Amino acid sequence: MKYKDKTHPAVKRANKKAKSELTKVRRLYEKKLAANIKSDTKSFFAYARSKSKSKVQVITLLNEHGNKVSDDIDIAQSFNTYFASVFTQENTQNTQNQWTFS
Repeated sequence: MKYKDKTHPAVKRANKKAKSELTKVRRLYEKKLAANIKSDTKSFFAYARSKSKSKVQVITLLNEHGNKVSDDIDIAQSFNTYFASVFTQENTQNTQNQWTFS
């Protein structure tokens, strides 16, 4: 079992080749993202965000009354209140059939 030793020349060659191939594939992927940035910005920014060391976190938030909110549950409730006020729910019970076929 000489190939279990990471200092064996065959293992070193295989590791070097694998690293080289991974680098090539990563570069091709990044070039593809850059070429398609105008039509697919979501993928580009998702990839860029995945490479970032810092993660975006909501620490404090101003609620609808202008008060600072820092508790996770209160932040979630503030977002829920906001989105509920922006989006409307359609009333489908009183709609008539718009399509008539002869």
